[in-house]
Order: sequence, then C-alpha cells, then structure tokens
Amino acid sequence: MAIPFTQIPDVLLVPGQYQEVDNSLAGTAGEIKKVLLVAYKSAAGTAPAGTAVRVLSDLKATVLFGFGSPAAILAKAFLELNKTEECWVLPVAAPAAATPWQKTYTVSVTTVQRGAAAITVNGVKIDAAAIAAGASAGEIAAAIVARINSELWLPVEAEAGEAGAFIVKSVVAGTGGNFNTVTITSDAAGLTITAGNITPGTQAANVKPLFAALGNVRYHYFIYDFSDADNIAALADELTSRYGPCARLGGALSWPFPANWAA
Repeated sequence: MAIPFTQIPDVLLVPGQYQEVDNSLAGTAGEIKKVLLVAYKSAAGTAPAGTAVRVLSDLKATVLFGFGSPAAILAKAFLELNKTEECWVLPVAAPAAATPWQKTYTVSVTTVQRGAAAITVNGVKIDAAAIAAGASAGEIAAAIVARINSELWLPVEAEAGEAGAFIVKSVVAGTGGNFNTVTITSDAAGLTITAGNITPGTQAANVKPLFAALGNVRYHYFIYDFSDADNIAALADELTSRYGPCARLGGALSWPFPANWAA
C-alpha cells in the first residue's frame, strides 16, 4: 500500500525507506489549565471572601458574587469566551469603611414631549428609558432609575432623590468603581437631564492576606482586577513566590478590560 507524504516531494522518492513525522495533533491531550480571577464580590454574594471557588456558569457566579459585581462580570465574560480551562474566582470583599463611586443627575422639564432617555454605561448602550408626554421631573427620574436597575449585569445601580434628582453609583464600594463612565441624554423636547458632581469611591481592599489561603494549588493564569499600588505589589510578591526555585507552582498575569466593564 502506498504511503502518502505531505512534505517529501515525489521527485525525491527513490527506492529506500522514508519516515515523516506529523506533529499537528501533538499536545492536544494536555492538562486542563486553571484560571484564577481575583475581583470584588458584592454584599449580596453568598461566597465567603478569600476562598477560591470554581465557577461553571454565569448564573452561579451571580449567586456567589452578586449581580453587577466585578467578580460575576469577569466570570461571565471568561466563560463566554473559554469553554476549556477551569474558571476559579477568589472573591474579595470591599472594606467596611469603603464608599462607592457615584454621579448625580437632575431632571428639569417645561412641557415634555414623548421621547426617550439614552443610557450608556462604560461604553455599552442599554435600551433607552421611555418618556411619556407631559411627564413630571420626578416621573422621568424614576423611569431612568428603573431602567438602569433592570439591567442586572451592570456594575452600577441607581436611586431616585427629590425633585427630579437621582444618583447612579457603583454596585461595589471602593476605588475600583472609579473607572465607571455613565452618560444619560434625551431627545425629548422640553426635557433637560443635567449631569452633576462625581464623587469618587474610597478605600481599597488588602488582597495580600488572601493569597495565603490559595496554598499550593497550581493556577496557570491570574486575571487581576486591582490596579492600586499596594495590591499590585502584593500580586508581584505572590507571583515571585510561585515562580521561586523551591515552589515553581506556575502562574501568569493578565489584566482584564476595565474593572467595571458592563456585560
């Protein structure tokens, strides 16, 4: 039986013995990699902070870490893109004294015509809030608040104030929410939506003590949702230890898209 070759040309096939190695399938049965996401959970999440947990679905992530939390959003994005590697999450709780990023808005009206309020969160447009003709400032503010809060995967939530005022704030308190960008505009005649002050979030969690709980488990990749100097240094120390000659546990670092990306 003739043996086909893919690299040796026919003009060189003179009587003799020939061998050709096909390595196209080499390594396909390699070990499954473990990916560790390190990010904030919300107070609604059931997972204990500081304990790594495997996540198999985005819905489970919302139970463990809370809708709108960076941990849930990152887990959802990873699971949508990667169906092979194991997804593990190290949930981090915001400090008790932390305050959330927030932005104020004020609605003012004359005689409002029918229209809509366009809402963009971190560059992602969501369906607009409908505005009825003749609506009051308070009614319009309530409609915008309800529209934002209906999007459970957003990293922000909203609450109505008095006289047409409302606030948009990050789901999780702390400096991580300071990456949020929110834009709200309207095409309805007789309506003005004015963006007010932005109050940055305060306090960042100390992740360093949580790394000790990881033990000697080998995580091949780290996706890290912290950019402050202290936590960057903590991760550098952890990776140095894992790559040290006496450990060699392995690991590689990756930063995700902006920390409060909207799904």
